[in-house]
Amino acid sequence: MSKLEDRAGYVVFDCDSCCTTDDSLFLNHLRTEGISPAGTYITSMDLKGFSYDESGKKDLNAVEISYSVLGSCDLSSVKMSRSIFSGTKFVGNDMNRIGLRSSELSSVSIVDTKMRGVTAPVLTLRGSMVSGVDMRGGQLSHSIIRESRISSTDMSWSILRGALIRGNAFNDVDLSYSVLTNASIEQMRLQNVDLSMCRAQRSVWSTINRTRNNNIVCNSGDFRSAMFNKTMFRNADFSGSDFRDANFWNCAFINTDLTGARFEGAQFFETEIRSCTGFDALDIRSMH
Repeated sequence: MSKLEDRAGYVVFDCDSCCTTDDSLFLNHLRTEGISPAGTYITSMDLKGFSYDESGKKDLNAVEISYSVLGSCDLSSVKMSRSIFSGTKFVGNDMNRIGLRSSELSSVSIVDTKMRGVTAPVLTLRGSMVSGVDMRGGQLSHSIIRESRISSTDMSWSILRGALIRGNAFNDVDLSYSVLTNASIEQMRLQNVDLSMCRAQRSVWSTINRTRNNNIVCNSGDFRSAMFNKTMFRNADFSGSDFRDANFWNCAFINTDLTGARFEGAQFFETEIRSCTGFDALDIRSMH
């Protein structure tokens, strides 16, 4: 295995330069050449079956991995803060409790991977595809999730406080019991999304589901003082949810269950409430 070059503080490796045919071994053998895996630049590698455990330390902070494949890898509890992943595929990995604080993932594919309890505040996920991933209890406060497709993914009990979630398509995503306080959810398509018992006080929802049937379930969600703009909820269930002091601008609730929902102090501007259960549209004026 040969080092190609030093690059902005990184050590650079390429699969064509490695003297081993098994790329999955190379990180655990870097120390034989006196090189720390942390701060390594990795490109075009096939790391199937890779497992990293260096005397229990599990520190791979500030690595950069591009156009590589990580399949059936064990990265559980590994610290990979301030790392950069681009064009990389994650398939069938154990990444439970992985640390990705302040890391950046762009144009990646994460499929059938365990990421339960991931610690990733200030994470950036951009232009990526996530499917079949267990992210229950993830710590994602102040993260940025943009232009990505997330499907068949469990994000229940996740902390997304202050996050920017923009331009994504969420299909069959479980966000029940999640915390979205002060989050901004913009230009989104939400299909078959479960927001039951979520806490979304002072969150901002803008340009959501303008043309699609949503099938959103949000029993007993907390949306106090939230702001909704150009947002459509069709065939949704917001029964028991709390919208006190919320603001609705150019929104629509169509064929939606609002039984037991609370709207005291809510403000409605150019908002349509049609064919909804448990809500009398004639009462809107009294709520201004």
